[in-house]
Amino acid sequence: MKNLDRRDDSVYSVTSRFKRLDSGDLAAIEASSGVVERKRSRICCHTGLPSSPQEMIISLRRGTYIRPHRHQNKAESGLCLRGEADAVFFDEDGEIIDAWRMGPEHTGLPFYYRIEEPVYHCLFVRSEVFVFHEVSTGPFRREDTQFAPWSPDENNFNAVSDWLTNLKRVVDNYLATKA
Repeated sequence: MKNLDRRDDSVYSVTSRFKRLDSGDLAAIEASSGVVERKRSRICCHTGLPSSPQEMIISLRRGTYIRPHRHQNKAESGLCLRGEADAVFFDEDGEIIDAWRMGPEHTGLPFYYRIEEPVYHCLFVRSEVFVFHEVSTGPFRREDTQFAPWSPDENNFNAVSDWLTNLKRVVDNYLATKA
């Protein structure tokens, strides 16, 4: 981890002039995501909030809650490195309009997504850990992210737990109809 600077319990940044990561760096964020309350950790490969693109390696644990959200005037892509998760897309009312299971290329599952429009989306982690490379248009401004009004706030733990249980059921049904 000599290549990483720890910003807080779940955020690291790459310190080298020419950014590089190795398996030890991935192991560090996987371990971090297993002990932090939000069950996620990331390595920021970009210099700071004004940077474009914003580029991160993100580790998510099963049970983490990625609140459905959309971005105004931004593109976002994700490339799976380890584990499996469902990429889920919603309409304005919270109905699923598309979903698929993601996994590393060797699994035969889709391993990449790109979003170029402001559509509500989230990831639902299926494996113990899911690690992916995310790139989005910068700069990062919190006000460019809109959370779905029909989804619970992440601090409402009971509502989040119920929502995730329901999301799993709804996605499973959706995927079963697509099979």
